[in-house]
Amino acid sequence: MNLFTSGRLNEYLASVDALAVDMFFRLATKYSDRQGVTEQLKSENQFL
Repeated sequence: MNLFTSGRLNEYLASVDALAVDMFFRLATKYSDRQGVTEQLKSENQFL
């Protein structure tokens, strides 16, 4: 039985998506700190 036929495909894809989003934000924060653009991003994110 695979994820599709067991009805767990959406659950699995949602968990992969959540992990990818978390990884993206951790990496973006890490590299922005290195580049010194953290304050610029904070000011831009105030409008979101």
